[in-house]
Amino acid sequence: MVDRCICESRTFAELLRIAQKEHLTTVEELQDRKLCGTNCQLCIPYVRQALKTGQVSFDPKLGVTR
Repeated sequence: MVDRCICESRTFAELLRIAQKEHLTTVEELQDRKLCGTNCQLCIPYVRQALKTGQVSFDPKLGVTR
């Protein structure tokens, strides 16, 4: 299961808490604050889906809904 941004060592659950607390609604806003997606960017589709749905763990075999 994919549940975190590896480069920044933050779980998607943690990112959602931060986004809620700071009223952030986009991946780009999280990236601007260096919270995720700053290096390999493999987490970006997952973070985008997490922000959209609240889901914090993903089966990489199933991918994410775009």
